Amino acid sequence: MKKIELNNEIVLLRQIVRQARICVVNKLVREAKKLRSNHGNEKQLEKNKRRAEKLLREVFALKRIKDDDISRFGIINFENLQDILEDSRTDDGTRAMVKVVRYKSLNLGIVKVREKFPNYNEYTSWKRRKRSVRKKEMVLQISQKKS
Repeated sequence: MKKIELNNEIVLLRQIVRQARICVVNKLVREAKKLRSNHGNEKQLEKNKRRAEKLLREVFALKRIKDDDISRFGIINFENLQDILEDSRTDDGTRAMVKVVRYKSLNLGIVKVREKFPNYNEYTSWKRRKRSVRKKEMVLQISQKKS
């Protein structure tokens, strides 16, 4: 029963996630535009161009991610959001999700859900982790069959 209640709370977060996503996308596009219009020497221009491209990659990655996935990601990884952003190996989609989760109204909603369900780990699962494990297992099976 708790799993259904948690899912209902995640569904209620959808509207807040959509609002946060729109605001974050607009902010990323504004920052990219500002970086591209900056002046300076060639080295600075290249650096700004790379940063702008990175921000736009995050925008496109964010368009493919579903609202419920962002909510689940925020509920599960709430404590280490800053660590995820600081890690240079983090992919664009994950970075974009962190930025959306850190948006103020969504952040408050996630805190409420976590207070309501202190043992949320029992009821949530992160799809990408499962897929990556399955994929690794399949690769191992295929490589063993070829041997």
